[in-house]
Amino acid sequence: MKTGYFLAIAAAAILSLSGTAPSAQTPGDNQAAQITANVPRARDFERFLMRDLHAYFSAQGIEAWALEYELLRDGPTQSGASWPKYYLWVSATPVRGVRVSGAVRVAAIERQRFEITDFVSREDILADPARLESVFPAALLGPIRSKAAGD
Repeated sequence: MKTGYFLAIAAAAILSLSGTAPSAQTPGDNQAAQITANVPRARDFERFLMRDLHAYFSAQGIEAWALEYELLRDGPTQSGASWPKYYLWVSATPVRGVRVSGAVRVAAIERQRFEITDFVSREDILADPARLESVFPAALLGPIRSKAAGD
């Protein structure tokens, strides 16, 4: 038994010296890896986000000639192995019609695109504020409701 224990320690020491020892990953390491693998580079972030927001609103029948967004958090939210999420307040002004605004959750995917997973319009927020609770983090509910009331 002592020999087996000694051999295990010696093997671990050799592997760690050679740089091939498996490292213990923490949840923070996994989250950082997911963010790095999926969030576009800084130079591409806004261009990809605007492209994908325009595409989303166009698919909803809103051809926006002006589109503005505000990040509701400074960085992405990462939970487990899912895509990193960003939370935004978006205002789309169409060529014809009335401006549309609301809270948006987007997922960053493979450093190439954003998928709009949820959009809750200002009108829907005002009519049913509880609707936000299943989509947005609790810390953002107050700020979103305030934006809806003041927009």
